[in-house]
Amino acid sequence: MVFERQEHARLSVRSALSFARLELRGFAPRFFALLAGWVGVWFVVEAIVIGSGASPGRPVWLVVHLSYFLGTSFFEAAIIDHALAARDQRNPATWHVLRDFSLAVRFTIVKLVLLPFVLFGLALLLLPGAFLLGRFGYVFFILVDHRTEIADSLRATGDAVQGRLGKLTWISLFLVLLNVTGAALLGVGLLLTIPMTALATVFVYRSR
Repeated sequence: MVFERQEHARLSVRSALSFARLELRGFAPRFFALLAGWVGVWFVVEAIVIGSGASPGRPVWLVVHLSYFLGTSFFEAAIIDHALAARDQRNPATWHVLRDFSLAVRFTIVKLVLLPFVLFGLALLLLPGAFLLGRFGYVFFILVDHRTEIADSLRATGDAVQGRLGKLTWISLFLVLLNVTGAALLGVGLLLTIPMTALATVFVYRSR
């Protein structure tokens, strides 16, 4: 797969955030609706866990929480598609993405593989986790953008970050801190920072 980028303004945190602020005005209601669905999956999972009385580590508990990762993947993929649509100036394929079970499965597998390493890296004074996000974070955008298989998407991330891994690491670190700030505001701030992060990241993903 040939990774395509588009000409854009000079790559920086400022240019990425400027793009995100401009595009969020038009896409905010759709982002908020998808985030409401994402949160709804969490409430459903917790209700099932509490109702079943399943304790951590039990089969029911494990199955339900794996279902949580799969369920949220539908909405996370749709959020990324909305960010791509904003950058490409097209209508988002919301219902098509939300019905794409195969995409959600691939998205979930990559998420379950990468998440422990990224969280461990973030625990080590943030920078190692930001490096991993800079190196592998675009795999999710490639999955949604090109509907590729997992192996092809992971290989394509090498082209996506070629020659700019250092800059991508620092941008990833800033976006992590932005979401930490949003989470610190009783979680309400994530309603703003998650769409901003998606839009800023797609700006970087598409930029030379």
